Amino acid sequence: MKKLILIDDMEEGMILASPIKNRFGQVLLGADSRLELKHINLFRTWGIESIYVFSEEGDSAEGVNETVMNEAKEILAKRVRWSPKNENEEDLINLGLERIIEKLES
Repeated sequence: MKKLILIDDMEEGMILASPIKNRFGQVLLGADSRLELKHINLFRTWGIESIYVFSEEGDSAEGVNETVMNEAKEILAKRVRWSPKNENEEDLINLGLERIIEKLES
């Protein structure tokens, strides 16, 4: 399964589940690449704040109480009044959901 992680949670050896692209859609680092420290430093330079990596734990949304997930979706729907039209926008929505879930569960 793939998992969305923030730059501060990236570690050497993680495997990319999706390619890293710039804002023009050019592939900067391909899927299935093993992260090295130099990649993480470049991501900071390029302004990349989150990536998808393969995880044995599964997607971070798995295992979340259905009630909490529904509440998080309702909160996000009040804040975001557009539908994602590309992969980057979907990433933003997923990241927003994860942040809201973290706050609801704490």
